[in-house]
Amino acid sequence: MVPAQLGDVAGVAPEVRQGVGGVIFFGSTGPVDLANQIAALGKDQIHGIPDFESTDAEGGAVLRDWNGLGPLPSARYMGGNQTPNQIRAQGSVLGARMHRAGLNTDFAPVAD
Repeated sequence: MVPAQLGDVAGVAPEVRQGVGGVIFFGSTGPVDLANQIAALGKDQIHGIPDFESTDAEGGAVLRDWNGLGPLPSARYMGGNQTPNQIRAQGSVLGARMHRAGLNTDFAPVAD
């Protein structure tokens, strides 16, 4: 996995051509056509396993409000103030928005 800035998706093209298994995108602003730019990298599946196209959308103070992902409360807030169903619903919305942006993995929060 290699890191990339949302504003420079093409900057990881050399690593992608060498066969890395995924990219983690950082930054708080990105192109409106992020999904197209990720697709243009030309990443393929290896042995039927999709590449990781990921970010770290924790919510709260780590706000990644780009390309329609929108704000997300912190895990601490959700755990203390929302029902499990409300939390699941927010996760579903975030997942759908990430999918539209071309992302398939969110590495946050894990165990805050």
